[in-house]
Amino acid sequence: MNRMIRKFWMVIAVLQTAFLIGCADEIGGVYLVDGLESKLHAGTDQVATVFFTAGGAWTATPKVDWLDVLPQSGEGGRNSLSVVTTLPNRTKQERKGQVIIASGGKEQAVEVVQLNEYALFAPKVYEIGPEGGGVDMSFETNIERGTLLLSYVKLDWVKMPEEKAKTRVDGWKGKVKTITILPNDTPVERSAPFMLGIYDDNKDFMPLDTAWVRQKPMAVAVNP
Repeated sequence: MNRMIRKFWMVIAVLQTAFLIGCADEIGGVYLVDGLESKLHAGTDQVATVFFTAGGAWTATPKVDWLDVLPQSGEGGRNSLSVVTTLPNRTKQERKGQVIIASGGKEQAVEVVQLNEYALFAPKVYEIGPEGGGVDMSFETNIERGTLLLSYVKLDWVKMPEEKAKTRVDGWKGKVKTITILPNDTPVERSAPFMLGIYDDNKDFMPLDTAWVRQKPMAVAVNP
């Protein structure tokens, strides 16, 4: 008899649990499974994935302008969303932001930290005359030597140093090896971008800053 009574109450307890969970689903709410806190690199397009269960229709809203979320809404049940950086962090400090997931009048905050890796050109534009010449780009960085990379577009009027493109860093300031710009004998101004960056966790190049070389065109003779 005692065994039957215990079994009876065990069944009742299971039913109550099921009933309570069912009520929670109907009322709404957000239950984060993974991704409550994330750290992302300082560049753009860095992604963190958040897994959660929602009791009903839900929305996700970033509270800072350097974050976006995909998707921004959905239905109840098991879900996931991607938190994406839309701007590089050039503040030289870590910064924090939030994404708010809301369902049924209840909210859950996802905390995101964007790291403070930086490499900043100064100046960001180098003007070169039509006769061409050398360009020495200066930068400031907290990236350790051997990790910072220079990315550029191969152009027939830009001559990179004979050694493979490297950077030399002295403390937190450095210079790119001298870049040679060939004469511009066309009537059109031309420009070329150069990017400093690092590899992210996916081994993709992550640009941190861009400088431009702009070259004036050769003057066109006017017939009298």
